[in-house]
Amino acid sequence: MSLLSKHLTRYALVLLGTVVAAGCTSEGDDGTGTGLITLTLNPTSASIEQGGSAAVTGTLTRSGGFTGTVNLTVTGAPTGVTAVVSNVVTTGLVTTATITVNVASSATVGGPTTLVVHGTGTGVTEATANFALTITAPPTPSYTLSLSASTLSIVQGGATPTTTVNLVRTNFIGNVNLTVENLPAGVTAAFNPVSPISGNSSTLGLGTSHTLAVAAPPPPPATSKSWKATPARCARGPTTWC
Repeated sequence: MSLLSKHLTRYALVLLGTVVAAGCTSEGDDGTGTGLITLTLNPTSASIEQGGSAAVTGTLTRSGGFTGTVNLTVTGAPTGVTAVVSNVVTTGLVTTATITVNVASSATVGGPTTLVVHGTGTGVTEATANFALTITAPPTPSYTLSLSASTLSIVQGGATPTTTVNLVRTNFIGNVNLTVENLPAGVTAAFNPVSPISGNSSTLGLGTSHTLAVAAPPPPPATSKSWKATPARCARGPTTWC
């Protein structure tokens, strides 16, 4: 082989090696080596009561020619807290998912605690986003009462007037027993329902008897009477007297 042929062969081998090296790119990349994924959260923080939950939307965007599959995971959740990824939808280069953060009733109150959401794909650098979680105690169970009408007029033995008892519940779903005190004699009270279990109102009706003393009409005004004197008659007998 001549010297010129040897040089041509060497150049051909070098050129072939360059082409092969350029063709070895990361999976999911387009050959440029710049495939990327970015991750955002909405919202980025929340205060959740013990026993409650909150939904967070994670959005993962591909760029640089990367079109591969991506996965979302969550780390850093404290004891009693779980994060579940669901409703994963991909449209073009964008993947969205719902991350539901569940707080058990036994979870410790405090925070904020940082949960880290990870977005991963083959051949690209992992993307992360932080979520700040604060755990709060639920409000003390309570309820308040109010009346739609606080004054009722009752006709003795007449129709039963009613008023609505309104309940406002705060973290309380149990039954409420309703009673009435200080009823005058002859007045009765009835609730419907008597013990609202989950509703927020009850109807209170008042009834009276025909002998209700406090509702008896006042007596008629006194009338004056006049007396007319008549001449005395005399009786005649052994003794005359007038």
